[in-house]
Amino acid sequence: MDWQDAAVAYRDIWSPPTGWQDTADRVVQRIPFNFASQATHPFAQTLDETKRVGLATDGLGQFVLLKGYASEGHDSAHMDYKNIGSRLGGAAGLNALTTAGHAYNADFGVHINATEEYPVSATFDPARQSGGLGWDWLDQSYYVDTRKDGQSGGRLKRLQDLKAAAPGLDFLYVDVWYGDGYVSRRLQRDISGLGLQLATEFPHTLTEQSLWHHWAADVDYGGSDLKGVNSTIARFIANHAKDDWIARDPLLGGAEVTAYEGWQGKKDFTAFLNTTFAVNLPTKYLQESPVVKWTADTVTLANGTTVTTTGNKRRITTAGRTVLSGDAYLLPRDGKLYHWNDKAGSTTWTLPAGWTAPRLYRLTDTGRQPVGDLAVSQGRITIDAAARTAYVVTDGAAPAQADPKWGEGTPVRDPSFYAGDLNAWTVTGSGAAVARNAQGQSELTFAPGATPAVSQQLTGLAPGTYAASVWVSTPAGRAATLTVTPAGGAAASVYADSSPLTNSLGGSEKNGTKMQRMKVLFDVPAGQSTATLELSAAAGPGTGAVHLDDVRVVPSARSPLGGHFFAEDFENADAGWGPFAFGGAGGSATDPRTHIAQRNAPYTQAGWNGKPVDDVIGGQNSLKSHEERTGLVYRTLPQTLRLTPGRSYKVSFSYESGFSGDYRFVTGSGTTETATALDQARTPTTFTRTFTAGADAWIGVRKATPEDSHNEADLILDDLTVDDLGPAGGGEILVPQSQMSVKAVDSQETAGENGAAANVLDGDAATIWHTQWYAATAPMPHEITLDLGAAYDVCTLHYLPRQSQGNGRVAGYQVFTSTDGTTWGTAAAAGTFPDTTARQDVTFTARTARYVRLRATSEVAGNPWTSIAELNIGYRP
Repeated sequence: MDWQDAAVAYRDIWSPPTGWQDTADRVVQRIPFNFASQATHPFAQTLDETKRVGLATDGLGQFVLLKGYASEGHDSAHMDYKNIGSRLGGAAGLNALTTAGHAYNADFGVHINATEEYPVSATFDPARQSGGLGWDWLDQSYYVDTRKDGQSGGRLKRLQDLKAAAPGLDFLYVDVWYGDGYVSRRLQRDISGLGLQLATEFPHTLTEQSLWHHWAADVDYGGSDLKGVNSTIARFIANHAKDDWIARDPLLGGAEVTAYEGWQGKKDFTAFLNTTFAVNLPTKYLQESPVVKWTADTVTLANGTTVTTTGNKRRITTAGRTVLSGDAYLLPRDGKLYHWNDKAGSTTWTLPAGWTAPRLYRLTDTGRQPVGDLAVSQGRITIDAAARTAYVVTDGAAPAQADPKWGEGTPVRDPSFYAGDLNAWTVTGSGAAVARNAQGQSELTFAPGATPAVSQQLTGLAPGTYAASVWVSTPAGRAATLTVTPAGGAAASVYADSSPLTNSLGGSEKNGTKMQRMKVLFDVPAGQSTATLELSAAAGPGTGAVHLDDVRVVPSARSPLGGHFFAEDFENADAGWGPFAFGGAGGSATDPRTHIAQRNAPYTQAGWNGKPVDDVIGGQNSLKSHEERTGLVYRTLPQTLRLTPGRSYKVSFSYESGFSGDYRFVTGSGTTETATALDQARTPTTFTRTFTAGADAWIGVRKATPEDSHNEADLILDDLTVDDLGPAGGGEILVPQSQMSVKAVDSQETAGENGAAANVLDGDAATIWHTQWYAATAPMPHEITLDLGAAYDVCTLHYLPRQSQGNGRVAGYQVFTSTDGTTWGTAAAAGTFPDTTARQDVTFTARTARYVRLRATSEVAGNPWTSIAELNIGYRP
């Protein structure tokens, strides 16, 4: 008898962690990451990813840690546990994820903090703080007195509120816990008493109840001298019950997490699968039963399985069969046999007793692919496998796999193109395909020179305003367009015709590419519930392809324009920072120190605890940069704020800045920048700048000093407006298209094509108003009447002809104006347009009007149709 017999006997009196029985099943370990208001992994997308992983692993158990489930994402609004991020889908979205995800053998938990709290938290309470300063990235946090927090019942109440809001959670991950003794046991009782399992960050804390420790599983993260429990006795007792061990043990291995969903900037799905099959599946196989004997080269489990090492080669044996030899295996699990071989080639294995009809399938993230029946000789089979490729062997045909219902719970079917095809979309033209990129992500691609479109009908929409968005990259000069046409409503579209900014968001799988979000708002009228969403591209110059991914449609609202060309108050951003994209300050694939901040007076506002500036200026939200790193913090993109070269613009915003010179407002033309230093402003201050747009014009903010230049070196920006002042050197101002509407039109084609009249106001040169031609042809003349939204001294009509071809281009025209939409009088201007794609400007003596009518009296080729790409109206200030 020795210590090992004592360790076996000890299990009879040991109380293992709550949920220890699930440890061996959690082969797949994932960390979907959300940060800094970007909502790169909303709950609906995480559900699709869970299904994708379920197909790629044929249903292996998943342990899914949602880092950044609350408020603006990771490390935001702690310790208000019930504040489930609205940009991610809110409580309804999280509950939909856990409910549907459980059917894919996935367990879900959220990252909470019981050590630090942030002023923005609705539960923030200075009375429970210990006086120390905690983590300081997006906001300064404050250490709490964990003993007081536990004894007061406040922490338990917050946990109960989370449990009530998200009853489908399986575990809680407690970040940065430093306590021990009573305070740790109290926290563990609070969590396990709610029926929740526990995970944590440090391997040496919360050891009685924690099943998974981040620093142990994530071998490249955390302190190098604190990577897991290194006690052979502890591992002997509890190897089967938890993941708290130093990884890569030569016998027992160790569970590892290889992130690919934005955590630590990682994005390689293939690397994640390699870890899952090469490392985790053998590790979990050896956790199916407790250890009963451990020598220098052999571990024996209670179920009879043994693992041995000879030199650098490991062998696992079960019931007399070798199930793993070196880097290849045929491991039984869930009535199947999983096969993996690090090297390509043939290997021979003994089947379990009673197997008679083995059939081999290759695993992919779109489902099993049959390879064929395997010949059996004396109970043995030979598998010829590709390197680092997962297979399953079943006894007879495998059951059919259920339809994954990509996009479940959202208006969009297969929004991330996980199906690997376009069956959920209607395709027109040629050149559209789903392609797999180097990171294992499926994307929609439009081939160079092609003019394809893919579309689908959105259903189940309630009346109201929605945001439709998509990741996009496109070569310079090639327009990629997102259009949404609600039934009975006005079409809305947005386009990108260049992708000038590299994505530097660590939390996005698109980091390192030119893909950025492109968004358009659309309105579903009362009594309607459907819309058509279309992605399309023009042919464009050059040989570059268009890439699109992750279509999203969510309820939204508009920032009031107030008569401006553009306005953003940061109250309704569904993801990201309004018109701004992260500029890369701090490096590539990094986590910004900027987010949309919320008001929680007095704690978030100037004056509390010596705070120099407000976090929020107007309303409930402002854009906050907190001690940012040197570099471009954020800038606009062509698809978020389109500025026309040669026109003058006035930019205004409210701001506060703790110190002078830290931040600079920037106007850019391509890579050329003009910067203006922002002075110290510890009360709301208006900044105004007028500039003339050059080619590829944009605006943004640059940090001029290092992140440690000042404590609280913050910039708060709110109520951004842009006014179009007209051509440089004076002249007219354009009425914002977003303020105008089509009051009347004599004819529009909506059956044979999207020829809705509203297309003349969508800012997209690729969409057109076209009069009827499909079922009938309306005769000349044709008229379209615009409501400007207010009265102006109108002086110019700008007509952009159809760009793709000449059909319908206006020749003879007349322009009328009216103050009431009823009385029109004589034409303000008349004439004949040339047959060209160039914009045509009709100027006339300024006259007060709210309504403008364009009458087409003839077409350039004498046809009875009219088509117009864009209309704009200029007025005198």
